[in-house]
Order: sequence, then structure tokens, then C-alpha cells
Amino acid sequence: MKSKITYDQESSQNSVCPSILKILSETPLTFSCAAKQIGVHPSTIHRWHQRGCSGSKLEAIQVGSNYRTSVEALGRFLAARNTK
Repeated sequence: MKSKITYDQESSQNSVCPSILKILSETPLTFSCAAKQIGVHPSTIHRWHQRGCSGSKLEAIQVGSNYRTSVEALGRFLAARNTK
């Protein structure tokens, strides 16, 4: 018999990073699609997420073994990168 997992929204929101909640509410984008949209290699998107560039890091979440960002997060990252 499978056990039923319950979800306590109030307690989970206290332990979830605000940037993750923001990305979940935005338009999802795979790293490959993000790379195609701006004309860079997918490795560049991974690097921007892991190490950042010009003092900013690309916001992203891990879904299974894949990463996702959002159209809005990519826009914020590029805007911050261009202002520095």
C-alpha cells in the first residue's frame, strides 16, 4: 500500500528560496531553448547559472536531472549583465 504524501503549503513556503518561487510562477525555459533564443551555446547558460557573469547569476531550478530557467529570469540576467 502506498503512503499518501501531504503537502503543508505554509511550512514549505517558509523553507523555499524566494527566487525558486519566482521562477515557478514565470514562463519556463530549458537551458537549450534559452541558448537558442540569445545565440549562445547551452554550456554558456550552465556557466551563467553556476558561476555567474559580471557579478550576476542566472536564476534556475533543477527538475530531475535537467535545469530550467524562465524567460523573465533570462531577461533580468541579461539586463543586469549589460548595466555593469
